[in-house]
Amino acid sequence: MTYPGMQSTNILVIGVIRATRSEIIDKFIQDWIDGYIENWDILQKIQKLTNIVMVLEYFKRWKS
Repeated sequence: MTYPGMQSTNILVIGVIRATRSEIIDKFIQDWIDGYIENWDILQKIQKLTNIVMVLEYFKRWKS
């Protein structure tokens, strides 16, 4: 399963995210949206462990 922009290290994520209520998970999601976490493998592992359901679109972040 691949998404546009996955090969890029700078990814802007626009998504609809529903997750179990947990401060740790919420912090992870916020960091991910804010761009602090860019490793797709980490996201997949977290997703498997936390029952996160996501509908996402990936776009390359324009560098100014």
